[in-house]
Amino acid sequence: MKDDFLLYAETKRWEEMGRGEYGPMKAMMLGRLKFEGPKGVAMKNMGPFEAFLTALGKPSYDASKCP
Repeated sequence: MKDDFLLYAETKRWEEMGRGEYGPMKAMMLGRLKFEGPKGVAMKNMGPFEAFLTALGKPSYDASKCP
């Protein structure tokens, strides 16, 4: 099965986006978030994706316990 989209970044970059320090568009422009997939489709969904990231940054967590 082929993935439609692939996004990858260092944990600290996901945390920065989750805290709302910058959005995924800026992260991609700065090379902090890597993206593979159909860019046109991704651009149309950037707003909901950014809302998802900031929602993830709200609950407390300990990233050092993640595999």
